Amino acid sequence: MAIGAPGCYGSVLSYDLSDEVCGKCQFSDACGESAFKSLQEIRKEINSEYIEEKFYRDRIKRGHSDQAVIKAKSDLPVICSHRTPLNLAHREVMNDDSLPKKPRVLIGTIFRKGMDGKYLAAALNQGVNPFSDKKPKILETMCDHLLAGGFSKVELRNSYQNAGMTSPTANSQVSIVVSAFKILGVIDSGSSGRITIRRSA
Repeated sequence: MAIGAPGCYGSVLSYDLSDEVCGKCQFSDACGESAFKSLQEIRKEINSEYIEEKFYRDRIKRGHSDQAVIKAKSDLPVICSHRTPLNLAHREVMNDDSLPKKPRVLIGTIFRKGMDGKYLAAALNQGVNPFSDKKPKILETMCDHLLAGGFSKVELRNSYQNAGMTSPTANSQVSIVVSAFKILGVIDSGSSGRITIRRSA
């Protein structure tokens, strides 16, 4: 901490150039840099999206070129390792009785991992498996198939069976994961029945 700086120095939560005191503080530039470094570490562990947009806007006011960071963030939201609170949009999908129940349950699991359809589509379009080394394993397997060019339901079922599932269980899991990703707008299904990543516009 800089000598003579206030106790809020470098705090990601406190740093706010729109605040009269913070904006006029002689330490605000160095404080912002310190808070920025802290934010990069925080976002590796938890979902910090709720503070990031304002934080980056404040840095831009100071002349920092963070537009690229904001675009990257908007294209690919943060993945967090902790359970993420559900927002209203998440709950609307999960409580929509017009959608099949088991895919909705799986979608809830995805939401709580800090992911949504936008994140999944962006990651896959960038050649990244968002479920690499994560649970549920069935989603990692499906995303591997998507990244390899797509799959038929039979191909995915066979992969699940090769991993130890019985045929009825594998068929059920294929139906659930495909339905969930369709609801989230992540995949397309061609006339041949082949399922592929929905490409970004």
